Amino acid sequence: MRHRTTLPFALLLVALAGAARAGEWVGNAQAVDGQTIAIDGKHLRLAGIQAVTKGPKGFCWDRYYNPNFCDIAARWHLDDLIAYKRVTCSGDQRDDKGVPLVRCAAGDLNLNREMVRAGWATSREYQTEEDLARQEKVGMWQ
Repeated sequence: MRHRTTLPFALLLVALAGAARAGEWVGNAQAVDGQTIAIDGKHLRLAGIQAVTKGPKGFCWDRYYNPNFCDIAARWHLDDLIAYKRVTCSGDQRDDKGVPLVRCAAGDLNLNREMVRAGWATSREYQTEEDLARQEKVGMWQ
């Protein structure tokens, strides 16, 4: 008799724990590219930004006319922002590949906004930050 009452209770606890986490990820993160991170192996895409990615657009020149692989630099910058920090992401939408679109923070730092401000991503949502990055010639705007 004892097992009959504990099993439904245990299932209820598991269901409630899963519901509390739907659309939210917290933990140590690694940069996959300039707009994607992984927390516990789960890929999450930073919503509202478009970072430089691999391919022909991933190559640019720095202010001294030296070649720069912007896609790699963007990933390194994102990795620096999240290194040794607890990252919190939330979002309930997905891209066309089923990857969650999220807004993330490392402490008080908004990662989505910071990637645009540092010049490694574009965004209509963070247009002021993009304009500043272009003006200051940082990131891919060098």
